[in-house]
Amino acid sequence: MGTSVEDWQVLFDLVQTRDWQWQYSEGLTELPLPLADAVLARPADSEIAELRVWPVPGVLAIFLSGMFLMAYNTWRTVRASQPADVVAAAQMA
Repeated sequence: MGTSVEDWQVLFDLVQTRDWQWQYSEGLTELPLPLADAVLARPADSEIAELRVWPVPGVLAIFLSGMFLMAYNTWRTVRASQPADVVAAAQMA
């Protein structure tokens, strides 16, 4: 089962309502976060849409044109806790 436009919109709404640092860009241009349907309906040959979210210090979640990647800014964060614990903490923040 895939992720729907509505699922992505829930994420976008969550990012904007939490006290999380985030950055949305298309190519090299930083922009306000649009609606999910606008992001996902972009032509395949358009510049990559990227949403970077820092839900807790040391954790960077990267969403690229409808895909999710998780990266860590510091290895100390990874060593100090299990990745699932970090994500759970972000959800509760």
